[in-house]
Amino acid sequence: MKSIGVKNLRSLKDIGMVEIKPITVLVGKNSSGKSSFLRLFPLLKQTLEAKTAEPILWYGKYVDFGDYDLSRTHSETADIELRFDLELSNILPRYYTARNRDVSKKMDALIFFGIKKQGVSFISVEIKKQKFNLFFDKSSNIEKVEVNGCQYSGKHFVNYSSGSLLPEIMMREDSEEGVFRSDYDINFEIQSEIVKCLKCYANPKTKDETIAKGVSPALFGSPEEILKQLQNSNAFSDGMKRKLAKINVEDEDFKKINDLITLATIPLIMRAICSELEAEIYAVRYSKPLRLNAARYKRIQGLAVDEVDPSGENLEMVLTNLNDKEKKQFSEWTDEIFGVRFSTISKDGHVSVIVEDSKSHTKENLVDTGFGYSQILPILLSVWKVNTSEKVPYGRVRYGYMTKARCYYEAIEQPELHLHPALQAKLINAFAQLVATENNRKIKFIMETHSETMINQLGYLICKKRLLPEMVNIVLFEKQADGNTKVTQVQFNEKGQLEKWPIGFFDPDEV
Repeated sequence: MKSIGVKNLRSLKDIGMVEIKPITVLVGKNSSGKSSFLRLFPLLKQTLEAKTAEPILWYGKYVDFGDYDLSRTHSETADIELRFDLELSNILPRYYTARNRDVSKKMDALIFFGIKKQGVSFISVEIKKQKFNLFFDKSSNIEKVEVNGCQYSGKHFVNYSSGSLLPEIMMREDSEEGVFRSDYDINFEIQSEIVKCLKCYANPKTKDETIAKGVSPALFGSPEEILKQLQNSNAFSDGMKRKLAKINVEDEDFKKINDLITLATIPLIMRAICSELEAEIYAVRYSKPLRLNAARYKRIQGLAVDEVDPSGENLEMVLTNLNDKEKKQFSEWTDEIFGVRFSTISKDGHVSVIVEDSKSHTKENLVDTGFGYSQILPILLSVWKVNTSEKVPYGRVRYGYMTKARCYYEAIEQPELHLHPALQAKLINAFAQLVATENNRKIKFIMETHSETMINQLGYLICKKRLLPEMVNIVLFEKQADGNTKVTQVQFNEKGQLEKWPIGFFDPDEV
């Protein structure tokens, strides 16, 4: 996920696209909308992890947005809209990539979709200079399709809920029974229309079946790429290719061919988008603002716990389940950055977390060290496990196609709670260390904070060349007089100074 946008969600009427950099910091006064934005990440994750009757699970194990009507606060008619800027690894099934490795290309896709209470109302995609819109009726069937402004019937497509955030779009089989296709070959009727458009460039004696051999989803790309592939197709005769060489992307005949090829490739594109989006959402890790309520000891459970709970309640079990090598590596890492080592001891069916000061070597129960370490430890363990893990989340398998997440996302609310400013700075150092390692960028941090110390520390690290300015995005959330949120994105320069930072942003209001 390169950037995310949202419309009509609580005070976020239209915030544009927020770029998700390795470290993205959300700042603003209380009730300014920054928590609503950050909680989109766990909201989408809890939606994918559960079977839902609605497109979004507003209340679940991670966050509580109330319900659809409570979340949509701006209009009784406008839909909630989510936007994602994604990088797709490949849209073609293995059938095509196995024959021609050149067709496997990365593509950037900008996707918008509207959400009603019971389903998705529309999907809009911009990819490779092509744009298509899918419009759904009240029964969630595809009513019509627009490709680059031209309207088509939705009769060629069918969608069904697959437990994903978006419905899966399938090509309808060309038969009287209306059986749905189990593969992603081009629809015969659409292919026939493309062949009809291409016939004017072929010898009159050329059979339709011959031209059809050069028409497949592998043609998809930008208009320029589609034209080039048609002009160089081995399925066409030399005479046909010479005629095609004389046309350009502005010719009306080619525009129709281009739109039909895009229309035929919609199921492939949507499958790739769904799989990519799923993988990225599964990669979200969330930390609540109030984390572990430290106990002197907890009862050992025979569970294989791999992921730290958002509230850190399973912290002892996660630590206990680390093998000896992992425990040693985690202790060395916290020692390097924070000067303390964390470990567990088990006795009589109970486990306790022990904190060892690296200088004095004194050991204390976590409960006896104050509240700070209990708040910071769940975050540290979560990001360390992600950074050292060889496992990565995948989207669901769809006809042999499965997408791997590019990185993990640590969505953290108020990491500074109960931390001394010096410890806040060290926490930022830890985040910077993880994202600055060029060959090991497995994590992106999205954090909501009120801490001026943390922001200043980011500037300090940039000034000292320990962090690149383009790796940080500071996002300001400001509530306007009409109740809507205005979002401004601010960057550091090479000297570690925030450019266009509003003066007095952290100052108290006048009384």
